[in-house]
Amino acid sequence: MKTRIGTFLLVFLGLTAPLYYAAIKIAENGKFFDFSLVWLFLGAGAWAVLLLRPSRFIKRKSIIFIEACLASFVSLCVLILVYICLPLPAAEKAEAGSTRKAEYLLVLGGGLQKNGEMSRTLLTRMKGAVQYLAENPEVTVIVSGGQGDDTPFPEADAMARYLTENSSIHGTVILKESASRDTIQNMKNSLALIRGQNAISPAAGGARDRTVCVLTSDFHLRRALLLARLAGFARVTGEGVPCPALFVPENYVREIGAYWKLGIRRMLTGPIFLASDSLSES
Repeated sequence: MKTRIGTFLLVFLGLTAPLYYAAIKIAENGKFFDFSLVWLFLGAGAWAVLLLRPSRFIKRKSIIFIEACLASFVSLCVLILVYICLPLPAAEKAEAGSTRKAEYLLVLGGGLQKNGEMSRTLLTRMKGAVQYLAENPEVTVIVSGGQGDDTPFPEADAMARYLTENSSIHGTVILKESASRDTIQNMKNSLALIRGQNAISPAAGGARDRTVCVLTSDFHLRRALLLARLAGFARVTGEGVPCPALFVPENYVREIGAYWKLGIRRMLTGPIFLASDSLSES
């Protein structure tokens, strides 16, 4: 019975993983060598186990060890997924009372296609930003996203253009952060922009007192807020927008990988942000 279930799961993975890879590539004009290749590797790995039956060449003790390692890895991935999916505490939600009235709205990039069009993930974030700005037109917006190796311009340019071309947005101050390549740099570079604004307008008070709402996809929100706090944001809330249905498996698996990467990086290199990056000075 156990063997039959395992065989069924391997066949299912071997068939669906490559098909899913093809579906997301057809849906968006992305580059070939990106995270989505994991689906091809998963499919190929499933067929390799089925056809080659490596258990015939591996000692029983080694198989038990490998299975234990895989079980531990999968268990930790499931725990990370549960953490990602947990609702935010009320104090961190942008809808919670007066915290909705943030001074800065930090909109995080979500990818451009090779032709310069926004990915579906990024487009949903921008629609969420427009809705937020319709309710809070006085907020200063920071659009944060750099230029990929195969994109014609930075994400921040496309994001700012989307906002300025939207007829419902009038008089909103838009700051572009166009040098970041990941969420850590999103936070670090956005801090520098806020510090610069505070230096220009010292009457507004200390930079540490600026209230910031981070807007991103729901799968990304918890990690974004974690990094915002590590960077030095003292008053930060979050606004999550839904992930496009087709990209739910892709984005959530990628987010689990991002937590592994973040944990390994912190163990190997220590603090992610230097004291000089902090927004703590007034």
